[in-house]
Amino acid sequence: MDNLSQINFIKMNSIANRPAGIVQENFEQSNSKQQNIHSNISQNQINHNSSIYNFDTSLVKLNNETLIKYLQNLLQMPETIEEFIEELNKNQGSAKDALGKKIQIVVQNMLNSAQLAHLLSENSKIATDKILNMITTTLKSGISDTSQLREILSVLVSISQSAGQNYSTNSLKELLLLYIPLNIQTFEKNNIEDSFEEEELKNAKNSTLSILFNTLNFSSFICSIDELDNEIYIKLSVDETFLKNEFKKIVQILLKEIKLNPQIEFQNKPKAKKAREQNFQILNSGNVSINVLLCAHLIIKTIFKIDKDCLVI
Repeated sequence: MDNLSQINFIKMNSIANRPAGIVQENFEQSNSKQQNIHSNISQNQINHNSSIYNFDTSLVKLNNETLIKYLQNLLQMPETIEEFIEELNKNQGSAKDALGKKIQIVVQNMLNSAQLAHLLSENSKIATDKILNMITTTLKSGISDTSQLREILSVLVSISQSAGQNYSTNSLKELLLLYIPLNIQTFEKNNIEDSFEEEELKNAKNSTLSILFNTLNFSSFICSIDELDNEIYIKLSVDETFLKNEFKKIVQILLKEIKLNPQIEFQNKPKAKKAREQNFQILNSGNVSINVLLCAHLIIKTIFKIDKDCLVI
């Protein structure tokens, strides 16, 4: 897949053409449209404005993309991360949980990780009760296969429990996973630090936000994002197989569309063993800005898309 195709793919997967930043007064209207869901259920059955009970997950096998949308629905989250930010903007940085309680997520353009964790945890508890009721109803109807419901239940329980465990990193990863097309089981796989040298991890902790990556073709590496005086700096420590030019070109084009002009730097590292699956871990994050959040979201999606399309052996 060429660079233009990769850019279009990432844009179609919710990289909206609007300015970043919760404090900006006017958001441009996004012209992106939701991709069709490739499954044997109709679009309106997974509509975010509809009830989660509109279809029977014990009878319909949902693909991963649809499972993620279903999870968004259960957690009462918008369909794209840009819509989530826009809703916060409209409500002075606050969001309502599943019980209607207002939670202040953003203050002075900074995302409060503890409050985000609280929002996701409270919503996941309500969603857990709904799924448990669905499992009970399904079993009573004589259907024994509730594996898909239990898979969703396991993710919800993981989200609920993570609020009290490293909430600053877990909540940010959970938010990002709701808008990145990875396997839904990735919600329960948090620790990939064993793939990295101690010195690498130590250096990465000095950044505003550091992301550890496991990739299929480029082994494991770290991407650090720093924000200084409203400028974004991105540094990747990668081996010779990483497609540096492709990554840099795509990221610069997409970030320019949300009014960011990052400085991108690469550091070479020895070639390492490839991972068995794609995954990422937020190594350190306090309260990050909306710009850093959007930047991280775009970088993660770009890296995994390039990795998936890459023919490196």
